[in-house]
Amino acid sequence: MEKLYTDWTLKNIIGHHGLSEMKMAPLNARYQEYCFLFNEPGVVQGCFKTFSSPNVEVSLMEMHLEKSLVFLAQDGVERLSSTLLLRGSIGSDSFYDSQHRAIEHSPHMFVYSWNYQNKFTLHPGKLSLININLKPEFFFKVTENEADLTRLLKGKQPEDFCLAFPLSFSRHSEYQKISHAISANSFKGITQHLFIEAKAYELFSLELEELLQVRKIPARSGEINSIDKEKLLAAHDFILHHFAEPLSLDQIATQFQINAFKLKKGYKILFNHTVFGHIQALRMNQAKELLITQQYNVAEAAYQVGYSSPNNFSTAFSKMFGYPPSKITEKKSW
Repeated sequence: MEKLYTDWTLKNIIGHHGLSEMKMAPLNARYQEYCFLFNEPGVVQGCFKTFSSPNVEVSLMEMHLEKSLVFLAQDGVERLSSTLLLRGSIGSDSFYDSQHRAIEHSPHMFVYSWNYQNKFTLHPGKLSLININLKPEFFFKVTENEADLTRLLKGKQPEDFCLAFPLSFSRHSEYQKISHAISANSFKGITQHLFIEAKAYELFSLELEELLQVRKIPARSGEINSIDKEKLLAAHDFILHHFAEPLSLDQIATQFQINAFKLKKGYKILFNHTVFGHIQALRMNQAKELLITQQYNVAEAAYQVGYSSPNNFSTAFSKMFGYPPSKITEKKSW
């Protein structure tokens, strides 16, 4: 039986469901710190600590859940955030588009919403995550000369209230170092706030570079008209979200109203890899991360990224990385 909390901000449910707040006095006009403690026997124990400064808010969550915990976020405000899942799993359901986004499949998500409404399900077990909220006005001021990025985030139809981007695995080690530095730092007082704020901006810089790189126009993009380019960008975003599902070239082409030949050729020109090369890379890198977390065996990891046959998965994994997935699971028993 899941436990329901009706406000992700937590501030409106103090004193309910075993939740208490410990508010620490502001260090100065710039920095504030909050700590929310969860202590409900048989449900959840842990804390949610927030470091706040004028343009960025960093929250660290450490919990042990015996039951699923559900948060409903219905504030309906503009929000821009990053979530880094260090351990555990979270499901995310969007009210506005009926989509289910399993963050356990995307351990690093960059999300922009101008009417934020969502349901988060925290699954039983140990959970550790970092959430960073940037003030949208700050973000768009910094990126005001990046027309492609602004069009990406704000160029959708009004009913599409949220855009979520799984960040790539190519920079996973860099993201991991930053998240570890934030969660494991031993600073106190003002130095801790300065350190965490600096790391949040470092992370933001890497994320922004990646988002801009995805939108970077290759020299040969002149071969693609503007309408087809938008369709290819939409197909690329779709694949980032759905790479673990059964996908076919014809299905993607039909969904985005572009013929299969243009899809294959244009995808290669814009993103420097084939459609299925991209899907395969996403699947294999995700599977590798799942195995490294020590929460999945080879067959389970294969299933999570869309393989029904562990043997076929092992063959594909070995082809990409040069060693079988069992080599990772063998290390777990050392």
